[in-house]
Amino acid sequence: MSIAWIYLISSEVVNVVTMLGVVSRISHEVLGLTILAWSNSIGDLIADVSVAKQGYPRMAMAAAIGGQLFNLLIGFGLPFTIAKMQGKTISMILNPTYRLLMLFLAISLIFTFVAMLAQKFYLRRVHSYCLVFIYISFFVFIGLSLDNVLVWN
Repeated sequence: MSIAWIYLISSEVVNVVTMLGVVSRISHEVLGLTILAWSNSIGDLIADVSVAKQGYPRMAMAAAIGGQLFNLLIGFGLPFTIAKMQGKTISMILNPTYRLLMLFLAISLIFTFVAMLAQKFYLRRVHSYCLVFIYISFFVFIGLSLDNVLVWN
């Protein structure tokens, strides 16, 4: 029963935020990349920081990366896998927002992977600053792309 309540409330929150975005003429991409993404991850942030402060930083790091990776692989990969198993053709339009999203995702993942290997799986504070810089750069490029200043062919 509690799962049904969580689903109902989260669906309504998404609907309200989407409606506010439509009323204020904010694009669906910006809403999805900011408010909806942040609100989806705030619970994980609080839990991971709490676990790290209790003396389990490796567990918190694994949860921070593993939780998002699980959501990406299952939430994005499973529907495609099921469709392919049913013999359906899958087509996907790669608009500039998706291209930038994939580019910056690859940059942050490769950067984190190389940093973890180079520092023997001990990440320092400067790594978080670099990831925040990548995140801010991503939003700058998305803004330029949505305003048609940056055009991808």
